[in-house]
Amino acid sequence: MHTPVRAIIAAASFVLVGAACSGGPPLAQPSPTSTPSPTATATATAGQVAACAVGKWTSTEAKGGSMVTGGGGVAVDIAANGTVTMDFASMQPATFSARVANTDFKGKFTYGGKATGTVRMTAASPSMTVASPSPSPGLTTQQGTWEPAGPVDWSTLTVTLDLTSPVQGRPLDRLPLKDYLGDKATSTGGVVDAAPILGKGTYSCEGTTLVITPEGNRGLVWTLRKA
Repeated sequence: MHTPVRAIIAAASFVLVGAACSGGPPLAQPSPTSTPSPTATATATAGQVAACAVGKWTSTEAKGGSMVTGGGGVAVDIAANGTVTMDFASMQPATFSARVANTDFKGKFTYGGKATGTVRMTAASPSMTVASPSPSPGLTTQQGTWEPAGPVDWSTLTVTLDLTSPVQGRPLDRLPLKDYLGDKATSTGGVVDAAPILGKGTYSCEGTTLVITPEGNRGLVWTLRKA
């Protein structure tokens, strides 16, 4: 049975907004400025990046509460000067599910393309609470703040979203992230993170694992493993 595009979009808006209201992470908004300037990039020095975070990483999971899982395969390169390069070409779909008005909704989304920016990292204060991997004997956990140091270049990043139940369709098909802002971002609630990895938040690294948690859970928690 053919489902009209309008019905698919309406269903997507309904389920994703409802899912956000039922405990999912609220929406994170990236800066509308897409290209970082040389001055902004230069503000993050080697002293502002935790040594444990420097290197090449691959995501193992992107998680949003109990409703979003998946998202492995994203290549993340963090340089000593704070420059972060992300390649989503090999990202595995992140699946979501929610029950709204006695109806179960399911779907998946992926990002495509690349994004670059610069981060500034600071050590955690004793009162700071951040997500961290399970303690492991012999390993030291480092925690602190993680925030963009200047604009992020999202210009080639795209979002694709598929609904699989109770209707099937693709409301977002390789939509540029810059076009995802505004009404489209509002309609998808907190299911699709609008500032993946490079949003403001906290970090926790232990051995070969790095966890990036968005501020106020406004987005997805990304777990990375050193390549």
